[in-house]
Amino acid sequence: MGRPLQTLLPPALCAELGRAVALAILRDPQADVRLTQGLTLAQSTLRRVPTLRSLLSADAVLLLQELARTPYVPERTLLVALLSRPPFRRLNRELMLGTLVDYTRRIRSTLSDPNAGRNLGMLGRLATQAVQRGTAAVGAVASGVASVVTDELERQMQRRAAEFAEGAVDELVARLAATLTDPARTAEHIELKLSLLDFALDLRGEVLANELGRAQPLRVASQLRSTLLTWLDRPEAAPDLTAALTWLYAQDLAGRPWGQRTLRELLLLLAENPAPSGATSPSLPGELSATGQVLLSAITTAIAHWLRPSVQSGAALAALQSATAS
Repeated sequence: MGRPLQTLLPPALCAELGRAVALAILRDPQADVRLTQGLTLAQSTLRRVPTLRSLLSADAVLLLQELARTPYVPERTLLVALLSRPPFRRLNRELMLGTLVDYTRRIRSTLSDPNAGRNLGMLGRLATQAVQRGTAAVGAVASGVASVVTDELERQMQRRAAEFAEGAVDELVARLAATLTDPARTAEHIELKLSLLDFALDLRGEVLANELGRAQPLRVASQLRSTLLTWLDRPEAAPDLTAALTWLYAQDLAGRPWGQRTLRELLLLLAENPAPSGATSPSLPGELSATGQVLLSAITTAIAHWLRPSVQSGAALAALQSATAS
């Protein structure tokens, strides 16, 4: 309890032991089998669940709703940058262009309809009546001309729609970002988040199980394991982990680095009462607070539970005597 953390758990030792344990787990030939079994169990369990909401207590649902009501407005420039990424731009352009082209086809079908004049106002009615009063030949020519005109109209509209969609994507992104980052619309943002939360909580277990399978977790886990193995197998892996732990130990904690703190000091800092207002850094209390007493009591109880079988059986005494004799 009185030794500094960096001597009790040296970074190099932690890095080497952690690397060895990680490699052993990742190289275990039964890892894929256990993962498959876990996935099968998760899917079969989810299929017996009516909805995700039924898995949570009322207090947990209330907590999620309160968190959803917490005001949060993202930075507009970040949102615009995200929505302007090439994949999002292509998707928005495709959706907008498809809508415009569909609208163009509706216009063509309307113009090609012999009864379209009824819905095109006075000019459309006069044009339709003029064609109907003409001879059969003139009517045939008029029909052919109308077909050519509508074909050309569709081509022109598709070209104009493509040009319009290209420029309208930026305007769409700007409007969407303005809507999602407008502080005056906080109530609408909260309503949107609550609606998304309700949608997620009301998902049926069968749907969740199917989506879990479609996400291909086995493939993702295999790729992740392969990547971690490649990284840990490098000769530089242990020095990299040691450097990371050394950096962590050097970070300041209440006026002194982590690594120079003893285990007792760390427990006291964890359990101490909040520092008084105006204090520059928390100081170690002379006596444990109520929280600290509960924490240390829990640790003592756990250690006693782990050691009791060895002590009662005499194995601990025999080990100590053997170590002393050697």
